[in-house]
Amino acid sequence: MKSDTTVALLGIALNDATTLKQYLHSEDPVFPVVALGNDICEKVGIQGYPMHVILDRKGKTVVWEFGGDPQSGERLLAKVQELKAGLK
Repeated sequence: MKSDTTVALLGIALNDATTLKQYLHSEDPVFPVVALGNDICEKVGIQGYPMHVILDRKGKTVVWEFGGDPQSGERLLAKVQELKAGLK
């Protein structure tokens, strides 16, 4: 989805920039990650990790999912594809 301009991904980390950079250097992220995101998490009500949130183009929350399992990626991708299909 890196070249897809209809979808934007953003990671929010609680780590400081130096620690995050060291971690990301070993992981090669495919989307931007914000360091020291504690204030963001507090403002939107994130209380645990991992947390998956998908917003539509109008900013309405369409997915608010805490935790992860082997099917998480498939469910999230299906929701993104469903939203994208509605744009056509």
